[in-house]
Amino acid sequence: IETKEAMKKEIAQAKSEVLPSWIQTMKLKGDFRLRYQMNRTDNANDTFSYRNRGRFRLRLGVESKVNDKLKVAAGLSTGITTAGEPDAARSTNQSFTDAFAKKPVAWDYAYAEYNPFTWASVIAGKMKNPLWEPTDMIWDTDINPEGGVFKLSKRFMPGLDLFATAGAFVLDEISGDSADPMMYVTQFGGTYNLGSRTSLKGSFSYYNFSNVKHRNIEGASYD
Repeated sequence: IETKEAMKKEIAQAKSEVLPSWIQTMKLKGDFRLRYQMNRTDNANDTFSYRNRGRFRLRLGVESKVNDKLKVAAGLSTGITTAGEPDAARSTNQSFTDAFAKKPVAWDYAYAEYNPFTWASVIAGKMKNPLWEPTDMIWDTDINPEGGVFKLSKRFMPGLDLFATAGAFVLDEISGDSADPMMYVTQFGGTYNLGSRTSLKGSFSYYNFSNVKHRNIEGASYD
């Protein structure tokens, strides 16, 4: 019994010599949401259309620290998996429909993060949005971009933290000699602490797109 208790303590502290460290540092997380919603649409002839839906969402993620500088994370979720559907990129909900048909589960994110220094990191894969966004005006919170990002964050003086992010994201993969549609983002910002409970945070972001003109990008919604 003492040996088992000691082993449990070592695993909890990631000090076990039996299991690899990346297993000992593995973290699991998940959530489940169940809801009912009714949508009302106002028609042109002063009538209304109603839509009633029971919906659920299930998400499960795992994160492991391979070593002091490398972290790997992946997550599964319910949601629409058909490319071209308006909510395919952002919805993680499934509706009660299709005569009890089984619901799809897809990779929500899968990425690696390398931190060569405490103030720098490189992220690659299908990742959580690495940009700072105060609202969902530009980015829906469920959209996870795919590509690579380089991030810097450093305190330059007491109360002032500055950050910079540069990313290249793949919008679609085109076979043949054509170049892939891409999105490039650069963001600069900072946080200034005015006191123990008050701070100001702002940023400037620049977006640039390439190879998207006259392209029908698979999976994109043009509604």
